[in-house]
Amino acid sequence: NKTTADVPFALTATTTATGLTVSYTSSNPAVATVSGSTVTIVGPGSTTITASQAGDSNYNAATSVQQSLTVSVVPTLTEVYVPQFIEGGMGSSNTKRMPYAFRVTLTNLNPSATYRYFNAAVIDADSATTSGAGNPIFVTDTGSFVRSTGGSLSTAGNYSSFTTDANGSYTGWFMLEPTGNSTRFATAGTLVKMRITLNNGTAGNTTATTYLTTASYVTVTPFGTTSANGTAIRGASSATAKNFVLLYDNTTGTGRPLAATVVEGDGVANTTANSYASFYATNVDEQSGAWGAIIPNSLANGVRRIENRAKADGSLVAFNTDSDGIWPSGANTVNPSAGD
Repeated sequence: NKTTADVPFALTATTTATGLTVSYTSSNPAVATVSGSTVTIVGPGSTTITASQAGDSNYNAATSVQQSLTVSVVPTLTEVYVPQFIEGGMGSSNTKRMPYAFRVTLTNLNPSATYRYFNAAVIDADSATTSGAGNPIFVTDTGSFVRSTGGSLSTAGNYSSFTTDANGSYTGWFMLEPTGNSTRFATAGTLVKMRITLNNGTAGNTTATTYLTTASYVTVTPFGTTSANGTAIRGASSATAKNFVLLYDNTTGTGRPLAATVVEGDGVANTTANSYASFYATNVDEQSGAWGAIIPNSLANGVRRIENRAKADGSLVAFNTDSDGIWPSGANTVNPSAGD
């Protein structure tokens, strides 16, 4: 099978009739055409490639051989919410970790198929088939979320799965715990992208066949008091556990969010033993309705909108706004400089 992004490829049928050649035809030139022995993909669908040897005065014609070819549209990733900032920049020992959440739609996959996957972060220097770095926190359909120790399609606990709809699409939440990886998270200001690595949608398959990557960059931001760093922000709410909180620097919720995180308790041990920031481990982790995130210190508008969105479908459950970024609690989110 091929996709619409695949390059032309050669056919290799042979005949034992001395001096005679094999010719090829495609039953559906809207899917693939054949020139000589080279197949060129034209569009999605199915076609039959037939190999023939006509014979001559010395040889009978060979029985034609047919092979089916299915061409699918290239899988794509469409961003729904990809926050601008992710904690990091602490060097190879990152002991102030924070959960980073994002939501995307995957399309042009196999219909009603269950894919094994994991997600991570990559940089532009990574190849198209590099899986990236970071510890995925899997947003499962039922039960608690699952914190991994790194992505792998073959190691239990380091991958999860989702099932596409009848059109081959899936929309969902994904989470990542930044690590001290030297090329992706160790240096402040590094621009990373989110990547989802998939198998082929066949049960039990452990081979990575599809790599889908966000177009938007996410800035690696360390906790600190200078303008180039970030500050911790936490909230207490009546939001349902395992929903998601999004923070914006405007009251309308337009553009990319500053941050997105999960509403506790999610069943994941976001503790200092697992290298999480102490404020999160102490005042957020597994406290009902609590949430914690990192925001940039260079934030002229401050945080002006906080949204609560459903785990199940991403719908807006509730929101609060503040016109100047100084909230009734007294928290001043305008150009903060409190670090962690």
